[in-house]
Amino acid sequence: MHPIRPGFTLFEIAISLVIIAIAIVSAGLAYPAGIKAQHLARFQVYAGVKMLELMDHWSNDSHTRWERQTEAERIGQCTFMRWPVDLDRMLENPVLGLLPLPHALASRIDSDDDEIARLLAEGGTLFFVAPRIYEAGFDMRVSQDADHEHAAVGAESAAPTESQTLVFAVLGYAQQNALPNHPCVAWPYFEFYPAPAQPWERDSWRLNAWPHLAEFESLYDAVNGDTYHAKHADPAAIDDYVAKAAALVSALGLPMTPHGAIGDAPQLPADLATVPVPWPATAIDAYPRPHQVLAMRFLAHAVAARTGSALPPHPDAAFAAYADACHEACLAWAMRYASTSPYDWGAPRPLNRQTCFDFPLLEYDLFSPPRAVGDGTGDVSRPIIAGAQPTNHGQARGVYGWGGSIPANAAEIASSWGDHAHFNLTERFAAAERTRRLACWSVDWRSFEDCESVASDPCDANMHFLDSRGVCVSAERSGYTPDLKYHFSDATRTATCRQIDKGTMMSGPRAAWDTAAFKEAYLGLHGADRNGNGAFDRGPLPASSRLRATSVAAVDFYDRRLISSLRN
Repeated sequence: MHPIRPGFTLFEIAISLVIIAIAIVSAGLAYPAGIKAQHLARFQVYAGVKMLELMDHWSNDSHTRWERQTEAERIGQCTFMRWPVDLDRMLENPVLGLLPLPHALASRIDSDDDEIARLLAEGGTLFFVAPRIYEAGFDMRVSQDADHEHAAVGAESAAPTESQTLVFAVLGYAQQNALPNHPCVAWPYFEFYPAPAQPWERDSWRLNAWPHLAEFESLYDAVNGDTYHAKHADPAAIDDYVAKAAALVSALGLPMTPHGAIGDAPQLPADLATVPVPWPATAIDAYPRPHQVLAMRFLAHAVAARTGSALPPHPDAAFAAYADACHEACLAWAMRYASTSPYDWGAPRPLNRQTCFDFPLLEYDLFSPPRAVGDGTGDVSRPIIAGAQPTNHGQARGVYGWGGSIPANAAEIASSWGDHAHFNLTERFAAAERTRRLACWSVDWRSFEDCESVASDPCDANMHFLDSRGVCVSAERSGYTPDLKYHFSDATRTATCRQIDKGTMMSGPRAAWDTAAFKEAYLGLHGADRNGNGAFDRGPLPASSRLRATSVAAVDFYDRRLISSLRN
């Protein structure tokens, strides 16, 4: 017979229930933490991908510089100078898929070590993920209409809703950057080699007082870039062109080598490869002068024109070979000039010699007094400094807005230089001096009741498509506030304003631009549809509330000073 085992006592049952309850409660308490950890992990994945995208666009930023005027009459008027290589300034362009969060909202957000508060106090900006993203690169000309968003490559798609809770900022101080070019002359210029004399080259010849101006003027009057098409089939005109080009080359005393008599044409210029090394600093055949390079180009073009199919054959059978030899000599002199004289801006670079190493190193002189522009706008600018004093700069050859040519500005360029001893772009540096941090937090700023009624922050005037004198200096939609397409058009907040397209810019509805209603909408004073749903939304939290941001990710990166790309 088996003994009867006693049952559990009530006390033991109670203890068991307590243990089970603790286990259940513990599991319940851990569940929200698990959800939070899962959300954080998802945000970290998204933030990591976004950071890689930002860095990719930032390191290959040439596509953000399109359709902008690169030179102006005076040094303080070129808005292109505001496009530095600082990541935080690049974030102001929606090409990177972010939009600025107004300071009124950002200032209510707390973070570890008060990083966000310090950022804002030092003039920085917090950015949130744009409600719509571009699938195939950014193109501001993509239609804003919902019915046409996917009609072309580069169309927009809606971003994940939860991604808008991610905010980004660049922490740390930026370096002083190199300028993309001189504000008054977008050097280097490029030209065909050979080619006839161009009007701006005539200006340079006169301004720099190069020798034998009379011979150049005679050549220019015979054939130049504006008259060549009308004369290329006239044998007498081209023969005269050859004779005057030869006279200019001879007058300049370029070193020659024998090539046989070709009528009245000069001998071939010396082969620069035969100049002994080291090259004498004063040897013109080692360091060609810009007017000599131009003269060789004119001669090569003239003799090439004489071999054209529209003309009867030259009586000398060796003339075609001579033309080929002149062409080769022309290129040799131009290449030597471009390689040995980077800060001589007298002769343009050959069109087939565009290299990333052929751009002058320029920066603002921050240690010299600023200079007033003197055009009545009150604009000022720092003077310009370079790795060496540029010479033979001539003047700008571009146009001002959609109007005529830029006024003669050689004197402005000559007076623009600061103290070149302050130049520091090539100085040694420590890695810590070039390190900044891209940080990301998660915070649902859309919970504020005024998340869409708060006005957009003031925008840098250089982002505008007009300069300080009211002239259009960028084309189509390349000069607008980042969040313009989401701005509410009026105080009712029932519709968003439309960007001005090229047609209305060119037709000049200036009276409409000057109205208070247009400016209020353009500047976002009525707020913006920041989640992109087409409606005016309000969050549950009063404006007096504060939110705490959760740190999601941070990466350190090298803050370059020069304009460069990792790939084309």
